[in-house]
Amino acid sequence: MASKATSTIARTALQAPRRAFSSSQPAAFSLPPRYGSGPLYRHAPKDGITQTESPALRMLMFGKPGSGKGTLSSKLISKYEVSQLSAGDLLRAQITEGTEVGRVAEGIIANGDLIPDDIMTKVITSKLDTLRNKHWILDGFPRTVGQGRLLDAHLRGNSTPLTLIINLDVPDEVILSRISDRWVHLKSGRVYNTSYNKPRVPGVDDVTGEPLNKRPDDNP
Repeated sequence: MASKATSTIARTALQAPRRAFSSSQPAAFSLPPRYGSGPLYRHAPKDGITQTESPALRMLMFGKPGSGKGTLSSKLISKYEVSQLSAGDLLRAQITEGTEVGRVAEGIIANGDLIPDDIMTKVITSKLDTLRNKHWILDGFPRTVGQGRLLDAHLRGNSTPLTLIINLDVPDEVILSRISDRWVHLKSGRVYNTSYNKPRVPGVDDVTGEPLNKRPDDNP
């Protein structure tokens, strides 16, 4: 369903540039010049939809598990002032904080039902609204066409349309190889790989020194 949502948003984001990456090897990644520092950042071109100077990066990243979303996002976060937003993390935070939408979502989950598109979109947009002039990457959302339409309408209504949509197109055999070599720091979500992006000390997180783990669904 995520791929359908991608195409829906991409068609409606009239002026929003898109990028597609297809590679069997991890590649260096950098933001387009307008999102970096220096004169191009301070004098960014006008937004194609709002006709206002809007240098903020508002990005969706799509791809299969193991395609490299987490790795690329972590590189952006470490080099630029970019916030990575995870749909699952935002939902859990709303429930923990006991917000109105969090209580509704918790009741739905307790009944074993799927959270409706409008509720899930509210979880996401309530956070995005606090990041109006900041860079962000949204991972794991939207997952349905309905969510994509609701998200697009909300962002446009607030004059904060998407500026970049990335679909990571990686062959299945490469993904399987990556997943088999993948290790994660569960608390932070930092991802390592024993073929590339190795931790400085095998089996240990670079930042905290805590042990790395295998995700249950990463085991062959």
